[in-house]
Amino acid sequence: MQLLRAEWKKHRTFREAWVGYLLGFAFLLLSLYMESSSSGLKWFGVQQDIYTYGATLTAFLIVIGLSRLFCYERERNTSCLLRTTKNGLTNSYAAKISLTVQYCAVVVAVIGMLSIVVNGYKFGFAEALGQITEGVYFAQVPMSNLAYCIVQYIFLLLGALYFAGFVLIVATIVKQSTWVIILCGGCFIAFLGYYYVGYLWIQGTWFGRVCDFLFHYGFSGFMLQESFSRLSATSGMLMGNWAQIWRPILFVIVTIIIEFAAVWLLWKRKELR
Repeated sequence: MQLLRAEWKKHRTFREAWVGYLLGFAFLLLSLYMESSSSGLKWFGVQQDIYTYGATLTAFLIVIGLSRLFCYERERNTSCLLRTTKNGLTNSYAAKISLTVQYCAVVVAVIGMLSIVVNGYKFGFAEALGQITEGVYFAQVPMSNLAYCIVQYIFLLLGALYFAGFVLIVATIVKQSTWVIILCGGCFIAFLGYYYVGYLWIQGTWFGRVCDFLFHYGFSGFMLQESFSRLSATSGMLMGNWAQIWRPILFVIVTIIIEFAAVWLLWKRKELR
């Protein structure tokens, strides 16, 4: 617990993180304001918040906030101190991973709560507990409108942890926060460009099939919710099958565990040198 508090204290010294918070909060307020024209969609519109801005904002804050987490000691030339105490590397790694999970949870929770509260205030919460009649990614979902929105943000949290694991792996390899931001941010922007317009140009080609595979099994597809419906869909269905939702959930959880294990192996090897 003490090491975790120390990691949060170090995190508060990251100037880029505070700049990211200000930019992210401004972007969120602007996005919520611009949604006023689509308030007639009501809860169906809230479902699309993740599709429109939630995933992008989450990815931005993850890259900015976690880029220096595994680079801090190397950039400050204090990495040798981790080896001066028993289990120093192990305890420090556990604190950094705990911070990662907490950070992703806070980011998603803040975006989700503001989106639900602000949008609900615009058109009222009268239908919040009513049965969902239309879903973005699944044809039939046995829950209320509000519950489905919350579930979507839980899906976004899983995607955020998937992306955070990728960011940490890159950080343990390059050991420079600037390059972590460039590489990880560039990867997400590239996948985002493919998702919106790129697939139209390369659809049907071998390169398009490779990009489609990387997108739907990578972090971008899960953050944008597309992979949860695609990997749970049965043959011939365009939308996901809620009865098979366990398959993408299991896949992303196992992948996150593998990523965090890879971070430990890479970081331990580099720090022991």
